[in-house]
Amino acid sequence: MNRYTNEDYCRAYSEVLGILRYIPKKDLIKIPKDEIKFLIKNMDNKHNYKYNFNKPFEDQKLMRLSKIIISNIYIKYLAKNKEELLENERKEILKLEEENRKIYNTDNIFRNKNLDIEKDENNSLIVIEKQGFFRKIIDKIRRLFKLT
Repeated sequence: MNRYTNEDYCRAYSEVLGILRYIPKKDLIKIPKDEIKFLIKNMDNKHNYKYNFNKPFEDQKLMRLSKIIISNIYIKYLAKNKEELLENERKEILKLEEENRKIYNTDNIFRNKNLDIEKDENNSLIVIEKQGFFRKIIDKIRRLFKLT
Protein backbone atom coordinates (compact mmCIF):
# COMPACT_ATOMS: atom_id res chain seq x y z
CA MET A 1 0.00 0.00 0.00
CA ASN A 2 1.34 3.40 -0.97
CA ARG A 3 1.60 6.10 1.63
CA TYR A 4 1.29 9.60 0.30
CA THR A 5 2.53 12.71 2.06
CA ASN A 6 0.71 16.03 2.29
CA GLU A 7 3.04 17.41 -0.40
CA ASP A 8 2.02 14.56 -2.71
CA TYR A 9 -1.64 15.38 -2.21
CA CYS A 10 -1.02 19.09 -2.81
CA ARG A 11 0.82 18.39 -6.07
CA ALA A 12 -1.89 15.94 -7.12
CA TYR A 13 -4.60 18.57 -6.47
CA SER A 14 -2.65 21.00 -8.68
CA GLU A 15 -2.50 18.45 -11.48
CA VAL A 16 -6.21 17.64 -11.14
CA LEU A 17 -7.13 21.34 -11.33
CA GLY A 18 -4.85 21.67 -14.36
CA ILE A 19 -6.89 18.99 -16.11
CA LEU A 20 -10.27 20.25 -14.90
CA ARG A 21 -9.54 23.60 -16.61
CA TYR A 22 -9.98 21.91 -19.96
CA ILE A 23 -13.19 19.93 -19.45
CA PRO A 24 -16.41 21.37 -20.88
CA LYS A 25 -18.52 23.73 -18.71
CA LYS A 26 -21.50 21.36 -18.76
CA ASP A 27 -19.37 18.66 -17.12
CA LEU A 28 -17.63 21.05 -14.74
CA ILE A 29 -21.02 22.11 -13.35
CA LYS A 30 -21.67 18.50 -12.27
CA ILE A 31 -18.72 18.62 -9.85
CA PRO A 32 -19.77 20.18 -6.53
CA LYS A 33 -18.30 23.61 -5.82
CA ASP A 34 -17.15 22.43 -2.40
CA GLU A 35 -15.02 19.77 -4.07
CA ILE A 36 -13.39 22.31 -6.40
CA LYS A 37 -12.88 24.80 -3.53
CA PHE A 38 -11.20 22.05 -1.52
CA LEU A 39 -8.83 21.32 -4.41
CA ILE A 40 -8.02 25.03 -4.86
CA LYS A 41 -7.47 25.57 -1.14
CA ASN A 42 -5.11 22.60 -0.77
CA MET A 43 -3.24 22.74 -4.09
CA ASP A 44 0.48 23.40 -4.35
CA ASN A 45 0.89 26.85 -5.93
CA LYS A 46 4.51 26.10 -6.87
CA HIS A 47 3.59 22.99 -8.86
CA ASN A 48 2.30 24.09 -12.25
CA TYR A 49 0.90 21.32 -14.46
CA LYS A 50 0.33 21.82 -18.18
CA TYR A 51 -1.87 19.37 -20.06
CA ASN A 52 -0.39 18.22 -23.37
CA PHE A 53 -3.15 17.93 -25.97
CA ASN A 54 -0.89 15.99 -28.34
CA LYS A 55 -0.83 12.98 -26.02
CA PRO A 56 -3.72 10.79 -24.88
CA PHE A 57 -4.64 10.94 -21.21
CA GLU A 58 -2.93 7.64 -20.42
CA ASP A 59 0.42 8.98 -21.70
CA GLN A 60 0.31 12.23 -19.72
CA LYS A 61 2.97 12.70 -17.06
CA LEU A 62 0.69 12.55 -14.04
CA MET A 63 1.26 11.32 -10.54
CA ARG A 64 -0.50 8.06 -9.75
CA LEU A 65 -2.41 9.87 -7.01
CA SER A 66 -3.69 12.42 -9.56
CA LYS A 67 -5.01 9.65 -11.77
CA ILE A 68 -6.78 8.11 -8.78
CA ILE A 69 -8.41 11.43 -7.84
CA ILE A 70 -9.50 12.10 -11.42
CA SER A 71 -11.01 8.64 -11.77
CA ASN A 72 -12.90 9.13 -8.49
CA ILE A 73 -14.26 12.47 -9.70
CA TYR A 74 -15.32 10.87 -12.97
CA ILE A 75 -17.07 7.96 -11.28
CA LYS A 76 -18.78 10.11 -8.65
CA TYR A 77 -19.89 13.08 -10.71
CA LEU A 78 -19.37 12.71 -14.45
CA ALA A 79 -20.28 9.13 -15.31
CA LYS A 80 -23.71 8.95 -16.91
CA ASN A 81 -24.56 5.48 -15.74
CA LYS A 82 -22.58 4.25 -12.75
CA GLU A 83 -24.20 0.82 -12.86
CA GLU A 84 -23.12 0.42 -16.47
CA LEU A 85 -19.54 1.30 -15.51
CA LEU A 86 -19.56 -1.27 -12.74
CA GLU A 87 -21.11 -3.89 -15.03
CA ASN A 88 -18.45 -3.26 -17.69
CA GLU A 89 -15.77 -3.60 -15.04
CA ARG A 90 -17.28 -6.89 -13.87
CA LYS A 91 -17.39 -8.17 -17.44
CA GLU A 92 -13.72 -7.32 -17.94
CA ILE A 93 -12.79 -9.10 -14.71
CA LEU A 94 -14.79 -12.19 -15.70
CA LYS A 95 -13.19 -12.17 -19.14
CA LEU A 96 -9.69 -12.04 -17.61
CA GLU A 97 -10.57 -14.81 -15.16
CA GLU A 98 -11.84 -17.00 -18.02
CA GLU A 99 -8.64 -16.43 -19.98
CA ASN A 100 -6.59 -17.35 -16.93
CA ARG A 101 -8.65 -20.51 -16.45
CA LYS A 102 -7.95 -21.54 -20.03
CA ILE A 103 -4.25 -20.83 -19.72
CA TYR A 104 -3.73 -22.38 -16.31
CA ASN A 105 -6.20 -25.25 -16.52
CA THR A 106 -4.71 -28.16 -14.62
CA ASP A 107 -6.00 -30.66 -17.17
CA ASN A 108 -4.25 -28.96 -20.08
CA ILE A 109 -1.00 -27.82 -18.52
CA PHE A 110 1.03 -30.75 -19.79
CA ARG A 111 -1.12 -31.64 -22.78
CA ASN A 112 -0.29 -28.52 -24.79
CA LYS A 113 3.46 -28.61 -24.31
CA ASN A 114 5.67 -30.22 -26.89
CA LEU A 115 8.49 -31.52 -24.80
CA ASP A 116 11.68 -32.18 -26.68
CA ILE A 117 13.21 -34.96 -24.67
CA GLU A 118 16.33 -36.46 -26.07
CA LYS A 119 15.90 -40.17 -26.26
CA ASP A 120 18.90 -42.36 -25.78
CA GLU A 121 19.09 -44.44 -28.93
CA ASN A 122 21.48 -46.91 -27.34
CA ASN A 123 19.21 -48.99 -25.16
CA SER A 124 21.65 -51.82 -24.62
CA LEU A 125 22.37 -53.04 -21.14
CA ILE A 126 25.67 -52.36 -19.47
CA VAL A 127 27.67 -55.50 -18.83
CA ILE A 128 29.19 -55.62 -15.38
CA GLU A 129 32.29 -57.75 -15.13
CA LYS A 130 32.08 -60.02 -12.15
CA GLN A 131 35.37 -60.57 -10.39
CA GLY A 132 36.30 -63.91 -9.07
CA PHE A 133 37.11 -64.66 -5.45
CA PHE A 134 40.89 -64.75 -5.96
CA ARG A 135 40.87 -61.57 -8.02
CA LYS A 136 39.12 -59.70 -5.19
CA ILE A 137 41.73 -60.88 -2.66
CA ILE A 138 44.62 -59.83 -4.89
CA ASP A 139 43.05 -56.38 -5.49
CA LYS A 140 42.62 -55.86 -1.72
CA ILE A 141 46.28 -56.79 -1.08
CA ARG A 142 47.41 -54.36 -3.78
CA ARG A 143 45.30 -51.58 -2.22
CA LEU A 144 46.86 -52.29 1.17
CA PHE A 145 50.35 -51.87 -0.25
CA LYS A 146 49.20 -49.16 -2.68
CA LEU A 147 50.45 -50.96 -5.72
CA THR A 148 47.65 -49.92 -8.04
